[in-house]
Amino acid sequence: MDQKLAKNKIKQLIIEITELEMSPDEIKDDDLLLGGNFGLDSLSIVTLIAGLEKEFNIIIGDDEIKGELFESVDSMDSFVQSKMQ
Repeated sequence: MDQKLAKNKIKQLIIEITELEMSPDEIKDDDLLLGGNFGLDSLSIVTLIAGLEKEFNIIIGDDEIKGELFESVDSMDSFVQSKMQ
């Protein structure tokens, strides 16, 4: 999948989950998502994991769930791209 398209889908998921009124273009690829202005909490992360699995047809194992994965759109995209190979 095209990296730009994947990042846009990740941003859309973040917006849907957090219910923020913004466009994907307003989220920078390196914005801090955990502890930042996006309001991601543990429930949001669980929902985000389910969304990533569904959107990209991947399975995220319990042992793969680490805080670093959800630090930014870049980190999530890198992970998703590696799972899709």
